Amino acid sequence: MLWQLGCEHGDPSLANLMADGHFGVINDWDLSHKTGENHVGGERTGTLPFMALDLLEDGALAGKTTRLYRHDLEGLIWILPWVFLQFEDGRLVNVQLTEWCTGNHVDCRAHKTDLLDRMSDAEPTASWSEEWDVAYTALQWVEKLRDERRSKARENKANRTNEPFQEPPAEDMYPSFLRQLWGSRQLYPTLEELMRELEMVPS
Repeated sequence: MLWQLGCEHGDPSLANLMADGHFGVINDWDLSHKTGENHVGGERTGTLPFMALDLLEDGALAGKTTRLYRHDLEGLIWILPWVFLQFEDGRLVNVQLTEWCTGNHVDCRAHKTDLLDRMSDAEPTASWSEEWDVAYTALQWVEKLRDERRSKARENKANRTNEPFQEPPAEDMYPSFLRQLWGSRQLYPTLEELMRELEMVPS
């Protein structure tokens, strides 16, 4: 809703989320801006472990990549494996993703891409075992977007062209994500109840 109103957060992270029962809010708007405002090249673009893959590239950190709605959505998705694979009862018990925040943006991107490639082998902690199905489904959506870009890059190389990847319209991204997530409804029944309560059930 905020993006539809022209307010872009720009820094989704675990520290910026607050929850009250079923509902959550995102806080810390220091890096937010109005749609259409120019970013200063080279400015900090988010919290490294939770940044979208597209933003973990040299061009993006140099201010050459347009921030999109899906970048914030993907940033929220990366919070799920960070929590589900490492935390138990609110405590950090399995430090398997520390490399996401100990190297530079290139290293972080490589490690996060590695998780996408080995998702079927990832094991959540006991308290998040049921929720992992939702995270897995959301990460599959991220993986699909990544693979579409890779395919376009290979096509450009083969044809010696440099056509940009055709981004889906912003208004199509959230419904696309919900349709993907809706596949988890039988694995995680409370998600179905919540989506019905929010009237977000995709057609």
